[in-house]
Amino acid sequence: GHAGQKCSAASLAIVEASLLADPAFLRQLRDAVTSLRVGPAYDLATVVGPVIRPADGALKRALTRLDEGEHWLVEPTPIDADFLWRPGVKLGVRPGSWSHLNEWFGPVLGVMAAPNLATATRWQNQVAYGLTAGLHSLSTSECEYWLEHVAAGNLYVNRTTTGAVVSRQPFGGWKRSAVGPTAKAGGPHYVNALRRWRRVEDLDAATRDLREWWTSSGAVALDP
Repeated sequence: GHAGQKCSAASLAIVEASLLADPAFLRQLRDAVTSLRVGPAYDLATVVGPVIRPADGALKRALTRLDEGEHWLVEPTPIDADFLWRPGVKLGVRPGSWSHLNEWFGPVLGVMAAPNLATATRWQNQVAYGLTAGLHSLSTSECEYWLEHVAAGNLYVNRTTTGAVVSRQPFGGWKRSAVGPTAKAGGPHYVNALRRWRRVEDLDAATRDLREWWTSSGAVALDP
């Protein structure tokens, strides 16, 4: 999504090992990536647009380097050397490797092979950030396990990981993805978090106000 540059675009896929070993899965993954239309943003047929600046740092490494055990399923290639890249997929990403633990915000997908869901979820939680996570599974018990154990602020099941709508899905993360006085942008109390608050002079009155707010609003689940 968004040439991999959106903060919630997927850069790492953790796939069950038996599925990843299926030639049909790899063939479909390769086809899904190579069939994406790459081009300028003004062309309405474009699916993967330009990166916002010439690739450097983490993005340049992700686009051009492989670590031990990794190989390209689809090697990313530059179209104009600076801003347009055909997206790539690297297989063989190992736990604890650079591609596992780092973000690069560009059109590259790293793929890890996990023996089971518990291991996959643990690897997913090892990254320093926790804005968005997704799961694709037809098993209700697997979905429930993942929702209970994954450490991220925005969770998606059987859909893409981009497209949160403010006021319908408050948007924010865990760990290093949470910055400032509130972790969820777009919620019903978001503007209050940006106010300049007066110093508390009457603790009893403030406590009564807080309890009233908690009862009437703070503890109430809202689903617009």
